[in-house]
Amino acid sequence: MQHSPTSAPSALERRSAGTGASRQTRALTRAGLLLGLGLGGFLDGIVFHQLLQWHHMATSAGYPPDSLENLRLNTLLDGLFHAATYLFIVGGLVVAWRARHAVGVWQGRHLTGAIVAGFGVFNFVEGLVTMAGSGQDHAQQQPTRGHQHHGGASSTG
Repeated sequence: MQHSPTSAPSALERRSAGTGASRQTRALTRAGLLLGLGLGGFLDGIVFHQLLQWHHMATSAGYPPDSLENLRLNTLLDGLFHAATYLFIVGGLVVAWRARHAVGVWQGRHLTGAIVAGFGVFNFVEGLVTMAGSGQDHAQQQPTRGHQHHGGASSTG
C-alpha cells in the first residue's frame, strides 16, 4: 500500500516493514526483562532470605519461622523460588543468545535498560505480594523482641 510523503504509514505498514534490528530489539527487551526478573529474585532470595534472614516466602502468609515446621515450609518455598529465578536467568540468556546470533549486533544500552526494568518489575510485584499478604509495608518480618522462638524454645529477653 502506498502512502503520500505527508501521511504517516499505517500500523500494518510499520509492522510489515520491521527489520532484523527491530526483531532483535524486541528479543533483547524480552531477554533483559527475564534477566532483570531473575537477578531481582536472586538478590532478594540470597540477601534477604538467606543472609539477613529478614523474611521468607511464606512469612507474610502467616507462617513465621518460629517453629521447625514453619521453617521447613519456608525453606522449601525459598528453594522453589530460587529455582524459578534460575529459570528466568536461563530463559533470558537463551533469548539474548538467539538475538545475538540472528542479527550479530548487541544493543548494550537497550539490554541494560530492559534488565533494570525487569529488576524493577520484580521488586514492584514482590512489594505488592508482601503488602497483600501481611497488610504491612516492610521487608523485614521478624517477631518482636522477647517473643522469638529458637528451636522450639521460647526466649524471654
